[in-house]
Amino acid sequence: MKSCRGKRKDDSRLDGRRIARLRTLAAAIGVFGALALNAGATVTNTWAVDADGIWSNAANWASATVPATTGDVAKLTYALTANRVVTLDTPITLGELRVGVKTYTYVDLLGPQAMLDWYRAAHEAAPDARLTFNEPGFGPAGMEIGSFPENLLGENCRGWVDYLVRSGAPLDALGSQCHGGAVAMDYAGKTGAEGLWAYYDHLAGYYGKKLQYTELDVNIGDASDPDQQAYQADMLRDSIIIAFAHPAFVGVTQWGFWAGAHYAPNAALWNRDWSIRPAGQAYVDLVTKRWRTEAELTTGEDGTCSLRAFHGEYDIAVGDGAPAPLSFPSGDLRARLVRP
Repeated sequence: MKSCRGKRKDDSRLDGRRIARLRTLAAAIGVFGALALNAGATVTNTWAVDADGIWSNAANWASATVPATTGDVAKLTYALTANRVVTLDTPITLGELRVGVKTYTYVDLLGPQAMLDWYRAAHEAAPDARLTFNEPGFGPAGMEIGSFPENLLGENCRGWVDYLVRSGAPLDALGSQCHGGAVAMDYAGKTGAEGLWAYYDHLAGYYGKKLQYTELDVNIGDASDPDQQAYQADMLRDSIIIAFAHPAFVGVTQWGFWAGAHYAPNAALWNRDWSIRPAGQAYVDLVTKRWRTEAELTTGEDGTCSLRAFHGEYDIAVGDGAPAPLSFPSGDLRARLVRP
């Protein structure tokens, strides 16, 4: 008897360079008041308004939770249109303060060749690494019926991808952030999962690149509402199934999973008390149950047996013998097990 069990082998410090970077960006965001930094993050939140504001006003933060205690992380990384001032109206202690601007501002200063140089340098340093272009213009935000490729991608996104491909950049994949899931969007007259599948078909075929979800989540307005929970679970499940099944997809990055450390807590898969939400259960059912192979087989008289299994890493045992590791990354596999 042969037993096959699926075993998918699946800083908060502020150093001198980051302090220097914070100082150079002070013109973009000014922070005034008493601020101390300590390690050990517990809550992470992002400034969410393109305006001056008071630190203690919860409405200025993405998840309406003010970072203000030892270990919290505050991110002043919002896309600003002008210099802004954040006023500390009470002394604050944080684990980390992140101040930054979007990458394209550096490209504006350095010129388009800089981005091409970054890709080439990254490839030279790690030739086996998969390099992905990540931009929100791929996927839900840009989907318009029949508009690809002219208007489907955001102007900055489409222009950069065209430039990188035309210039021969070592670009392996296109990253769809896919915030919100968006399987209900229309593409070429199709809706739901069928429409999203058709969109990714076209995107992969047009550029000849692999695809990846780089920031997948599905946010809802009320995480306690059963109807919204069911909608969220359906959207997340269908989006992941598309990535799992589509031949161009090479990976999925879930953009956070715990409400206690999520930029949008209502999009999390687990509540703060670690109780699982329906969306989390949909994820667990797919990844740890539906897409794993665990079986016990009996050989025929010729000593062979076979089954249809998911690709991955396995432990194979014959009878009561010790399990042996077996890698099954792609295609079909024939393996011979010799009993000692």
